[in-house]
Amino acid sequence: MKLANENSVLVLPNIEITADRWRRLKFYKDNYDACVRLEEILADELNCNCGENGVQIRHYGDYNYSIAIDDYYRILVRIDDPVLYNEYANKLINLDAENREYYIVNQNAIKSKYAPTTKLKRKKRVKNEFVRNSTTDMFSGKTIYIYDNPYTGECIESEDDSLLETLNAKPKAKKKRRERDVKTINVTFNFNIKKK
Repeated sequence: MKLANENSVLVLPNIEITADRWRRLKFYKDNYDACVRLEEILADELNCNCGENGVQIRHYGDYNYSIAIDDYYRILVRIDDPVLYNEYANKLINLDAENREYYIVNQNAIKSKYAPTTKLKRKKRVKNEFVRNSTTDMFSGKTIYIYDNPYTGECIESEDDSLLETLNAKPKAKKKRRERDVKTINVTFNFNIKKK
């Protein structure tokens, strides 16, 4: 569908109305309520020039912008007064033309704000090994070594300073005894029984 005035033409998006969107649409009984809602849509949902803290909220041509235009048109069609209809149709067409111009002028700035960031670095995985910390007992004066494994959360206190090497040493794998299958060809039988 198209709406046109003396300055430009607005091609309306063809949006499929789902049951959820149908429930969300409101149909107004009189023109005053419809006009108030149309003004809200023009000011909030279709204005691409406004933003918060330098961040543009709406972008010309995105899906939410198309839904807002579709909602606007569905309310506009319900207005009975032809003068009001033409007035709000012209407002929509003019605002869309302004948004299109704003988008063309600031297209590179808009794309650079939403450019993909650099790839995130993977976090280093905590190693499954013990770390040694030493403290001195203030009453006895002995050095106590604390061995902590952040991967498992295990904590060992000891007075042995060489325990770190044994804790971090890889356990030796036990050799498994291989059981071999014996082929029937290699098996010999002796049926000669000696009698005494």
